[in-house]
Amino acid sequence: MRGHGEALFWIGTFHQVVRGDDTAALPSLRRAHALATHAGDELTLSYVVRHLAFADIAAGRTDSARAHLEESLRLRRKIDFTPGVAAAVLALAWFAAENGTRDEARNLLAEARSVAVTCGATGVVGWVDAAAAELGLEPEHVGDDAGQGDRPAGETAPRGQRVQPTPERPGPDDS
Repeated sequence: MRGHGEALFWIGTFHQVVRGDDTAALPSLRRAHALATHAGDELTLSYVVRHLAFADIAAGRTDSARAHLEESLRLRRKIDFTPGVAAAVLALAWFAAENGTRDEARNLLAEARSVAVTCGATGVVGWVDAAAAELGLEPEHVGDDAGQGDRPAGETAPRGQRVQPTPERPGPDDS
């Protein structure tokens, strides 16, 4: 079961991220959600709900999007997937900024950076720094230098058109 859910997640992600087609992605993501839930695969489930959030954002379903983003974060914390926690907090920061809560976004960027620095997720540190710059929340406005624990962290990665900053594509050392 676990492998099937994970495979369907990647099929959905391909449609969503590469093709920019949430309509084509949703059946695979929904089935991946059911299979990952049934298999108790909380890591895959954390990715699936994150991508369901991206589809919600594109469709203007902000309440559902926030709930999915928060569920992804909850799952990643539960399984102690620390680089993924940093990436999940970063996604919430983007969401907050795009929904007009800049103070919340600033705080979430600081948390994401701190978590990423602490666990050595240099890629996520770059993403946070790039997000802070794009959002006009430059690192000097978000906190101190890396290692100080109160400035957001991330890895530089291009931000997708409708999908959050793409920390969803993990590398070998990151989320």
